[in-house]
Order: sequence, then structure tokens, then C-alpha cells
Amino acid sequence: MERQDFSPQDSGDQRYLQVMMDIFSKATGLNVVAVDLRGNAFLSSEDYSQVGFCRYIKENLSGGCEKCRNTYQKACREAFRWNEPYFFTCHAGLVMWAVPIVMNNVHIGAMICGQVLLWEPDELFFEELEQFHADLPRENLLRLEQEAQKLKVISVTQCQSSANLLSVIVKYMANACDSDFMEQKSLMEWRHVIQNRLEEQTSALAGETFDFSVYLKRERRFLQALRMADKKRSAGLIPSLFTDIEMLSNHHLATIRQMLEDLVALSSRALMEAGIETAPILSQVKKYRKDLKEYRHSEELFRSTYQLFGKLLDSAYLRIESPEHNSIIKDVQKYVEDHYSEKLTTARIASSVSLSPSYLSALFKKNMHISIHDYLIRVRIEKSIELMANRDLSIKEIMVKCGIESQSYYNKVFKKYIGVTPGRYRNRLL
Repeated sequence: MERQDFSPQDSGDQRYLQVMMDIFSKATGLNVVAVDLRGNAFLSSEDYSQVGFCRYIKENLSGGCEKCRNTYQKACREAFRWNEPYFFTCHAGLVMWAVPIVMNNVHIGAMICGQVLLWEPDELFFEELEQFHADLPRENLLRLEQEAQKLKVISVTQCQSSANLLSVIVKYMANACDSDFMEQKSLMEWRHVIQNRLEEQTSALAGETFDFSVYLKRERRFLQALRMADKKRSAGLIPSLFTDIEMLSNHHLATIRQMLEDLVALSSRALMEAGIETAPILSQVKKYRKDLKEYRHSEELFRSTYQLFGKLLDSAYLRIESPEHNSIIKDVQKYVEDHYSEKLTTARIASSVSLSPSYLSALFKKNMHISIHDYLIRVRIEKSIELMANRDLSIKEIMVKCGIESQSYYNKVFKKYIGVTPGRYRNRLL
């Protein structure tokens, strides 16, 4: 007999968790899967497979998957309520139990086990089966009865013993492998986020054309938000960008990886243009690119990229040295946002926060790594881009509305920050 080695010292390897669950499954002949608080599966043994009875219900019964999730969600709540294995009958009539997963006093989810019967299926069982699934066609119901005959039947003692054993394993795993549990849970949550977004976007775009140009427009809005130091807007666009990438790549891992790397490269440049110190950004991006090569699933790529953006946004927008300075800088930014179309001078801006022009200039430059004048120009350029969508306005009218009087100067600074002239940007990129 081949010996299978495993050790708590190897808990950094996610496979260790699967091995533990696989051993339990092989020893008891029972399926086991970990679900989160919403009833979504996030971890199972490598040999995990749903019994034919359950698989047939999910594939043929309207709302079958949703009913399973709701059942698991309720089982999680009850398991936490009693702080012990909770035995229940699922919506399809099978006996199951849930073992609560708690880590550092935080409710994570539950291990769900069972999909069995405590007695051989009899006439009463089949009658209840018909009542449970009255909307199924007769031929489907007959197939379901055939699958029911294959269900595993165990005694009450075996049921209780298996639940106790699983409870011991879960408590051990929660203490020894908590990081891996959270790793798998996080990956599955990202999978659900992307899947839900894909479904929403597919529905929203029904009958419309979705191509690379749609993604580029959203990407430009994201980069604009970064340059404008608009953290809320930047963060809000990230999931939509990820969904676009998933759709455009046709779920191809190498393509997703390349598109994410390109997005990070553009975002890094935008943040540097916003005045963020270069060294910390390059350091984080270098580590990100190294880690990216090791990932084998799209949800790992998206999660890692999202975490990187979180760090970059934090470094971009949480760099003020003191609460007092933070308030002053925010007041200055708001004043510029409200009055960018007017004739603004450093003296006028400084007066709005009751500081001398020289002191405010030094304070702003020290904390924002950009001068007040350059910040004002950047705001005006970004505001002019927003107005370009209105084709009734000429480039000159847009320029004036944004507080810029010289056409040549506008063309010069626009190209400096955006890379092309205003006219070319409007005609080719909008």
C-alpha cells in the first residue's frame, strides 16, 4: 500500500487541505465540500463529485442550484447557532450535515457532508419525491427515481460518527491551515464576482456590439480617474474592467494575463503623472509581475491585480503626513475643482484656506509631489476631456469653459499630459 505523506508544516501548500478532505472522503465514502456564508462552494477534495441524484436535480430542475445554495446557507446559520454539527434534510430529501468553520472567532462557512439516506428508498420516499418535484416531466421523474436507487444508505451511528470525525478535522484545519482556507475562499469569491458581472454585462449588452473599443473607452475613464486622484471612481471601475477583459480574452488565461499586465503598466504611468513617487510603484509592480507568472487560474490573476490596485491607490491617496495637512490639501483640491473655470492664482487659492501662497505651495508640493499650478492644469485638462463628449461644443469653446485662454498653450499641455492633441483625441479616441 502506498503511503501518503503530509504534514502541518506543508500547510502553505493548498494541496494539503485537499489531501485532508480527500482522506476523509475515501475513509467514509462520503462527499464533502466547504461553503461560504452564502452557501457557495469554495473548497473540496480532488476526488469530489456530486452524486448523480443531486447532479440531475441541478441540471433539470428550475432553480435547482439556487435551492441548494439556500439550503447550505441556512445550514451554516444553524451550525453556528449550535456550534456543533447540524443535521438537516435538503430540499431534495437527502440527509446531510454542516460543520461550522470558525477562524479567530470569525465565521467563515461550513463543511457540508452527506447526500445520503438513513433507509432504503421506499414508496413513501418516492411519493415525497414526486411532491418535491411536481413540476418535473414524468420521464425526468423516472430518471430521478433511478438515481435515488444509487444513493448511499448509512446508519444513524455512522452518520453521527462521520459528523464527529469531520468536526475534529475542521477544527484542526482551522488552526493549522487558516491562511489556506482563506486563500481558497478568496479565490472562489472572486470567481463568483466575475461570473455575476459577466452575466449582468451579457444581459445588458444583449443585441448590442461589444468589442475592444468599448473596453478602451472604459480604460481611458479609469486612467483619467487615476490622474484626477478620484479614488472612489477609480475603484468603482476596476470590476467592470476585469469583466471586459474576461469577455475579450474569451477566458484564455495567457490573454487575460497580458491584458492585466498592460492595464497595470498604463495605470502605473498615470499614477506617476499624478505625482506619486516612482520607486514604490515600480517596486510593487515588479513583485506583481513576478507573482503573475505563477498563477494558473483567472480568479488568481484578477484577485492579485485587484490587491495591487488597492495598494497603489492607497499609496496615491493616503500620503498626507498629518490630519491637519490632510484637511488643508482636500480643501485646496475641492476649491480647484469648484473654480477651475475661473482665473485662478496661487494667491487666490491660498487665501481660500487662510495660508500664505509660499507656505501653501511648499506644503502642497511636499505632500502631493506636484505643484499647485500643475495640479490646476491637470484638472482643467481632465475636465476638458469630459466636455469633449458633447459634440455641440467646439474645441475652443471647451478650452474657454475650462479656464484656458490660449489655443496653442492648450494644445501644448494637452499633448504633454495625454500624448496627443485635443482634436486628435476627440476624433480618434472618443
